[in-house]
Amino acid sequence: MKVGFVARKGNLDVSKVQIGLRGYSVQRFTTVLYEKLLEYQDDNTVIERVELGKGNSTLTRRATSFAELLYRNMTVYDIIHAPTPLPIKPLRIRNDTKIITTSHGIRSVDPDSPCYTFEHANRGIKNAIIDRFGAHQTIQSDFVIAVSSLTKKCVIGLGVDKDKVFVVNIGLDKRFIETPKRKRSRKRFVVGYLGPLYPNKNVIFAINAFRKIKDSNMDFEIWGKKAYEYVNLAKAARGDKRIKFMGMTPEKELVATYDKFDAFVYPTLCDQFPASVIEAQARGLPVVSYKYGEMSDEPKKYCLKAEDENDMANILSKLKENGYSDKLKKRSTRYAKSFTSEKQAKETFNVYKKVNER
Repeated sequence: MKVGFVARKGNLDVSKVQIGLRGYSVQRFTTVLYEKLLEYQDDNTVIERVELGKGNSTLTRRATSFAELLYRNMTVYDIIHAPTPLPIKPLRIRNDTKIITTSHGIRSVDPDSPCYTFEHANRGIKNAIIDRFGAHQTIQSDFVIAVSSLTKKCVIGLGVDKDKVFVVNIGLDKRFIETPKRKRSRKRFVVGYLGPLYPNKNVIFAINAFRKIKDSNMDFEIWGKKAYEYVNLAKAARGDKRIKFMGMTPEKELVATYDKFDAFVYPTLCDQFPASVIEAQARGLPVVSYKYGEMSDEPKKYCLKAEDENDMANILSKLKENGYSDKLKKRSTRYAKSFTSEKQAKETFNVYKKVNER
């Protein structure tokens, strides 16, 4: 069995990744997954990296990768795995070559979904085109790896046979599995958010909730690129010096950033597998989410769910006063640490074997 692991240039390189920028998680998890998959190579199995595209800008890499797909000879592979949607069909491949695409998240097609109205009203032309492209390439694949149960549901909603969709959750690398250092005794309680400042992340909900707390010994650190919804968020936070916009954090400082927090908030309206929730829980943090947001069952299992802004404010205040329940902390941390990169690679390789036998 020979597998071609096909990715655009840059998606297998985390050396310059800064957290809080669009697409960082795909870049990071794709790299770690590929490195772990190489451990499954033997005399009968070859997993080969196929990197497409040239140039430094995202637009240039996309354009040149599409051009390469038209002429590159891929007939040597039994399986072609695209860890993000790519137009594989134009490739020069054998008729019996199986194409697998990993879907990290796809727009809901269910009108009753909490995400449906929001996504269709707020995506914009550019993102609508990207969504349509990703959905089209997912449908065109022979098999799909979905990163969560909710992603699988959405993929099936596009018309893909359920027997051709496999759920393989994202896995954490060993940095997150290590025991967190004991927090220093300090007067200030730090609430954190880390991720892109998109409208669907609903960070303004957390800002409004935090402002309802009058405790002067609490801070709210928001880590993410100062773009997208930043202007609106800055207006909402105006006048409250406890709320701090920190910008992006380098990849190498990611774990240390989580370890600065006493609690983590993730009030997303729709997110199919927010890796930051699992990462924060693996570092022993309580995660407060928005109860009515749409999130996959896997990451939200041990979240503290706030019904509204007042409820989130009350939950955070109680966490500061009473601490995080030891029992719940142990359960959530143990659960989060079960999402390992080794497990992700093993389950992905098992998908390769099943697909190759069909």
